[in-house]
This record gives sequence, structure tokens and C-alpha cells, in this order.
Amino acid sequence: MTSHGPLTVSAVVTTYNYARFLPDALDSVLAQSHANLEIVVVDDGSTDDTAAVARAYANRGVRYVPRPHAGAGQARNTGLEVTSAPLVAFLDADDAWLPDRVEAGVAHLARHPEIALVGAHAYATDVRLRPTAVVPAATRETGDMLEALLVDNVVLNPSSVLVRRAALEAAGGFSEIPFGEDWDTWIEVAKRFPIGFVDRPLALVRRHSGSVTPRRARDRLDANRELVARHLRDFEPAWKRPIIRQRAASMAYFHAGVGSVKTGERRLAGRYALSAVALDPVTLARRKAKLLARVVLPDSLSDAVRKRKRDAYA
Repeated sequence: MTSHGPLTVSAVVTTYNYARFLPDALDSVLAQSHANLEIVVVDDGSTDDTAAVARAYANRGVRYVPRPHAGAGQARNTGLEVTSAPLVAFLDADDAWLPDRVEAGVAHLARHPEIALVGAHAYATDVRLRPTAVVPAATRETGDMLEALLVDNVVLNPSSVLVRRAALEAAGGFSEIPFGEDWDTWIEVAKRFPIGFVDRPLALVRRHSGSVTPRRARDRLDANRELVARHLRDFEPAWKRPIIRQRAASMAYFHAGVGSVKTGERRLAGRYALSAVALDPVTLARRKAKLLARVVLPDSLSDAVRKRKRDAYA
């Protein structure tokens, strides 16, 4: 819902050729239990019907801001420039929010004035927004999350995050690197401020073929390594850097293995999974074990296990 009172949260919806998904995103923003939302759609140079879809919501308080295509990071920074509320909630146009997503985040920030950002778990969904699994974030209510973030993106994607505008500006705004701009941003925030989490899913993250996440596991692996290496130079105490580097490499191999499974490269996924376990058998041990089982077990048994898991969310 929206209100004529003072604005407390800017909802920045970013889109690039997602006209077919945009109504789900905007309807979920308009259905929020938290009032006082400033809603803007930043169109990153779409060539589909995004403009027409967004403008159809103008009478419901949604502002449409087109810009030349330059990537998700620049689109989010444009959203920051054209909004003014002290709290900012981002939403990718192919995702959606649960009805109390903003309310839960605002309440958490009110309980913990020391934190700059609050994240939450998310539901991974199919193209029709039907949940298929929980994507876990960290669970600490408040704390120093820099070391954890150097190992893996425990904050998840922007659709699950509510951040104080002042903190994001202090961190230099949203990162504009080609891949991992969200993770890069959370690390910069964590270098300066504590971060907290709501321990339940608050967003629906749609999995589909048009996602901007790199499809090739090797691309993601290389990008993860480069990002961690750049930030690790600033981490203290220095003696911990090799340990963090090894744990981060393990998580990079883990994610590369998951990506390889999705693209049907099962043998490559097996190599990545073994590397992940060899480098760090402790962090996310159960998920790494499940990945290994998925690439080792016969297809029929793996499919049966995944079907049972999907049925649990039906």
C-alpha cells in the first residue's frame, strides 16, 4: 500500500527487458503491509514493452524512470538519485516480495539502530513464482559480517535487502562492476557497519533462462576469485587472509559446481564439488555433500530426491 504521510522507504525496482515479469514485481510492492512507500521503476534501456507496463501503474503512485542501458549497478544508483526516503529496498523486476517484506525489515532496523542493512532468506521459485527451495542467508540478528561476506555472499541478492540510505552512500553507492555488484556492495557496507538478518524468507527469487547471472561456471568462478582478492587486501588481521582465501575458493567451486549441474555439465560439476570439499569440508558441509551426491548418484535417484523436495513446497 502507499500513504500520503512522510515517506520512510524508497522501493527501487530495476528492470531490463522484463516486461513479462514486471506486473508480479509491482503488484507485490503495492501489496506491502508497510505504508509510506516511494515506488520507482528504473528501466535500464529495455526494448520490450516495459515502458507501457510501468506507465500503467502511474495512477497507483509508481514513477517510471527510463535510462540508457548500462547495467544493474548503474540502474540502482539512478534509483538512489531520484528517490529520497532514508531507507531503500531494491527489487529486481523478475522477483517479487512477500507481503511483509518491508515491514519486517523496518522493524528489524528499528530494533537494531546500529546496523546499516538487514537481509533475509528467499524462496527460489520457478518461472511462475512457485517456491522450489529456500535460499539461505546468514541468520545473525546483528554483527560484524565482513569475514563471512568475504567467504560467500551471505546477504543474497538485492531483492532481500533493506538498507539505510546514509550507509549505502557512505559505502560509495551501489557497485557497478559487471558481475557480483550486489556482493561487492554488501562487502563495502560491511567494512563500515554491522549488518543484521531476519531469519525467514521475505522474497521470491525467480529462476529462469533470461537471468543475468553468468551461465558458465568458469565465468562465475573467475569473477568470484577476482572480487574476493580485491577486498581481501584490506582485511585485518593479515594472518587470517590465507584462511579466508581458501574458504572463499571452496565456496566459489561449490557455486561453480551448482552452475555446472544446471547446464548439464555433470562431470565438470563433480570436479568442482570435489575441489570445494577438499579446500573446506566444514563450511556448508551438508550442501556440499548434497552436491556431491547429485553428481555421483544415478540420474533416476537424484531426480526422485529433487521431486520430493519440490513437492514439499507445493
